[in-house]
Amino acid sequence: MVAIVIAGGAVTILFGERIGVHGGEGWDGQAYAAWAKDFPKLVLEAGVNTFQAERVLPSAVIYYVLAALGIAHTSANVILAFQVLDVLALVATAILLSRIGALLGWSRTQMWVAFAATFLGFANAREALYYPTMTDPAAFALAMATVWAYLARRPIAQSLIAVASAFTWPALVAFGFLATVLPRPRDELPTTTGTWHRRVALAVAAAAVAFIVAWFGYVLARPIGVDRWLDRAHHALYPITIAVIAGQAALAAYFVARQNETWSVLPYLRGVGTRRIVIGLVVVAAIVGVRELWHARVGTGPGIGWRDLRNYYVANALLGPLWSVVHQVVYFGPIVLLAYAAWPRIAAIAARWGPTAVLALGICIVSSVSSDARHLLHAMPFVIAITVTATAEWWTPRRALAFALIYIAWSKVWLKIGYDTVHDSRAWPDLRFFMHHGPWATDETFVAHLIAMVVTALALWLLLRRR
Repeated sequence: MVAIVIAGGAVTILFGERIGVHGGEGWDGQAYAAWAKDFPKLVLEAGVNTFQAERVLPSAVIYYVLAALGIAHTSANVILAFQVLDVLALVATAILLSRIGALLGWSRTQMWVAFAATFLGFANAREALYYPTMTDPAAFALAMATVWAYLARRPIAQSLIAVASAFTWPALVAFGFLATVLPRPRDELPTTTGTWHRRVALAVAAAAVAFIVAWFGYVLARPIGVDRWLDRAHHALYPITIAVIAGQAALAAYFVARQNETWSVLPYLRGVGTRRIVIGLVVVAAIVGVRELWHARVGTGPGIGWRDLRNYYVANALLGPLWSVVHQVVYFGPIVLLAYAAWPRIAAIAARWGPTAVLALGICIVSSVSSDARHLLHAMPFVIAITVTATAEWWTPRRALAFALIYIAWSKVWLKIGYDTVHDSRAWPDLRFFMHHGPWATDETFVAHLIAMVVTALALWLLLRRR
């Protein structure tokens, strides 16, 4: 698997497409590339906003490695360095995936299913090296490392990964902090008795509906900074769109809350021990302190804040019913459909893995309202690991091969994107790139991908219906 990743990365660097906009640096990638060209001047001296300050680590690594090797910090060299760093991140992801498979006792067939889900989606098969001047592959590798450290119960590694995450992909820090404070239990959690779980689960589902309705209603009442997204939305379909999202959240929350082990909190805390939890809290406080010192050192203002992301998620979710689900499949592939199909099993496994895994599912439920699937990068390694575990008996070698072939179709490795001149992000030919990102997709591309998703779901059902 590592050899395949290395070979694929080398071939892509040598012969594959690369985004041509702004000299191959793309859009947000211009900032990352600029920092890699002169990190001391542009970051340490001039400063960056708080949002950017938490994403500078890959650029810093490239700047100082090139300086140590005596290589000029030209645009061409920086872009190539990003590509090499991205391939190394993907190789690290493959190694970590194999270690996760060993920890969870996966069969060889399951490993190949996980490999397809990890590397054959559009995110890693195409965009990672097509648009190399980003932090996405590094973030994905750190997310996979977070899952490995949690499952392997490696507190020191978990802490170091959380530090790196805090300066690469800040959304990943929440999972890292949870795993640092609340490690995976060593002993099987006891099941609580009684029939109250289902009543509580229904209450949790109702709370999920209330949360979604209140969140979306609040943003619609105060659409600060998201007018351009809401202008494109189908306003007449708002009730259906919100109902679908609220229904998904409620059903997902219900299955998590109805598990007996979900409520075995006190036995879990006694098993972990006060000392271990306190040490975890101290480590988290230290990481937060370091991050705040860094903000004070280079911060020039808030940049994109919590309010902006909160409103952005709602605005791009409201583009239409199922808009988010479709574009998550577009970006990450059929593993998203498998997660939906196996959710009750996934909820049961997460409950056995401990409170951090349960809360991680909660993060997934909230994050999945967004149609900008890139914002779920930090969650996908966990989703892949737990979904492959939950579907163990579904797989045979032939089914795994068919699954991989379906993934190759979704990877778009066969599609020539050819994005080198800016025209209109919501028109052809620019849509060959932007149709893979929900907020920029059009009704036309949404319908095409919706049909493809339905066909894929039917194909998976026919493939996996017999155990």
